[in-house]
Amino acid sequence: MRRFLFALCAILALSWFSAIYFAGYYLGFIYAELPSLAAFKNYKPYQTSFILDRNNLIIGCVAEEWRIVLSEEQIEAMLNSEKPTIVKMILAAEDERYFDRKWPIDVQAILRALWKNFLVGRVVEGGSTIEQQTAKQLLSPEERASRTFKRKIKELFLAYKLYKEFGKNTVFAVYVNTIYFGHSQYGIEQASWFYFAKPAHLLSADEAATIAGLIRSPETLSPKKYSKKANERRNTVLMQAKRLGKLSDAEYVQATTQLIKTSDEFAEICNRAPYVTDAAKAVLTKNFLKGKSAVFFDEAKQNPAWQGIIIQTTVDYETQKLAEESVAFALLEYRARLGEKVADAIAAMLVLDNTTGEMLAVVGGESYDENQFNNAIQARRQPGSSFKPIIYAHYIKKLLDNGVPKEQILNYPVLNHPFCCRGATKWKRWCPHNYDPHKNSASFYPLRIALAKSINLCALHAARVDGKKCIMDPGVVVMARALGIDGAVLYEMGNRGQLYFRLPIAIGAADVTLLEMTRAYMVFANRGIFRGTAIVKFVTDRAGMELFSENPTEERRISEDVADIMVLALREVNKTGTGRSLSQLAQKSAGKTGTTNDFSEAWYIGFTPGEHGITVGVWIGGKDKTVSLGSKETGGRVALPVFKKFIEEHCRDKPIEEFPQEQNEHIKNRRE
Repeated sequence: MRRFLFALCAILALSWFSAIYFAGYYLGFIYAELPSLAAFKNYKPYQTSFILDRNNLIIGCVAEEWRIVLSEEQIEAMLNSEKPTIVKMILAAEDERYFDRKWPIDVQAILRALWKNFLVGRVVEGGSTIEQQTAKQLLSPEERASRTFKRKIKELFLAYKLYKEFGKNTVFAVYVNTIYFGHSQYGIEQASWFYFAKPAHLLSADEAATIAGLIRSPETLSPKKYSKKANERRNTVLMQAKRLGKLSDAEYVQATTQLIKTSDEFAEICNRAPYVTDAAKAVLTKNFLKGKSAVFFDEAKQNPAWQGIIIQTTVDYETQKLAEESVAFALLEYRARLGEKVADAIAAMLVLDNTTGEMLAVVGGESYDENQFNNAIQARRQPGSSFKPIIYAHYIKKLLDNGVPKEQILNYPVLNHPFCCRGATKWKRWCPHNYDPHKNSASFYPLRIALAKSINLCALHAARVDGKKCIMDPGVVVMARALGIDGAVLYEMGNRGQLYFRLPIAIGAADVTLLEMTRAYMVFANRGIFRGTAIVKFVTDRAGMELFSENPTEERRISEDVADIMVLALREVNKTGTGRSLSQLAQKSAGKTGTTNDFSEAWYIGFTPGEHGITVGVWIGGKDKTVSLGSKETGGRVALPVFKKFIEEHCRDKPIEEFPQEQNEHIKNRRE
């Protein structure tokens, strides 16, 4: 019997020591698999980045993960506040003894959770501490999704390491900045803005308890989707906070009687100017390619990480709103005019500051929700007669180079003879004509009238270099490039390899963007100075350190004389020509309409003088080049009203300014 008992004890002891050995070995194996705490030490989570207008108003947001990180000092201030802040509500809801405990495990909470779960037969409460929940975020996504004993052991080890190495305050700060609150929102500050459109430290007790209550089940307790469940959970958190002395009886009664009123204001703020947001993102993407800046790019995805940067744009939000309203107004008029015959039209508009080249407004379309393509910057369409000022700028330069006095240029005769030529198309002869047949009778027109009345044959004669072939003077293309038009042009390769530019370009048969055309007209407004356009002023991190700024080019591209004569010619358009309805406005302007074949595109580009001078480009067309806007729906009838509406409102409270070129001409005429 003694031998049997001795053997049994030996077996039990051996089994005990073996179990301890293998348990230690297994735990050591798990410990060796723990992820490094370096990521925690260098904690830099993705944050929401904000797009601002030139006056620091938020007009857009971008995020890889929606999060606004609070500092330890900001969180500590809420902990020490006498108010029932959100951090106090989170402690009440998730880990009431967090700052009193010395170990990152709460045995009492675990036993309580097990008992409650046993009573209801399902998991209704967890016993994890804040350290454990934070440690869980260091594990891989696959491990976080698993519900294994091994994962729980890893969480405990990591929780202890975090507690020993970083302390309670740092771990808590990371926790409240990392925790998920539903609807792709992370951290208490982001959640506060998303649900209640205010910073976390300004939340009322009931709002703070609502957000704290989301941690248990963010998707099923969302106050934006399940108000009844969210209300019940909020009241549970408030009761817990009152029990712990973080809320007085009066505060509890007041908070529980409040209806949960969430706000959509943050989403509205972030979508104030989506076309501007996309354009600003494109600038950063273009300028910060992989390997150039770790600030912007995630090496794995090779895309902007948007780690909490501030992007200040050149756009003025009030100007942006007015531009959008002007486009909507003109389209409404157009649709009312055509009724059932109306085309499926889209529109774009740009407003540039003449003195800086900065974009003050970018309207890429009527509705971003329906179409994210930015027609103001990306779309290439034929400009029609709005291209003629480029023709005449080159023609004026040739006349000046040939010794024609600049005082005679505006009245210089431009031929209006009908003609036919070869090469406009591959096989057929081309016999262009004027839009208005009554304009065919005169043999020539003064340059100012030829442009003001948009006479096709005059523009073609001004650009033509060959009597038999439809070949355009290559100097026109040189002028277009000088003015910033980089779009494609129609050309033909000769037998000997020569490059011939096709004459139809002269009346707008070339694909250009609205940005290119508007920028070109701005050169005339700036008396020959080309200014590169910009939409991003600068980019900073959250600490205010500048990371990037756009520095547009500025240089003389055409002579002052050519630019001044073009301004006077374009003034004539708005006095007596296709833009004459603008002569009713108090503010002086110069510009040109444009219409393409079959009325498929309508343009107006114009500018105002002086210190507050701007250049505005408007384009309206069908969803593809084959769609007609309707018979007689010209640039003067469809696009010009957008400019008129905009200028009328934009200049209402600004001083009326004059074109210096016009003043000089008046002085000259009086002297004569």
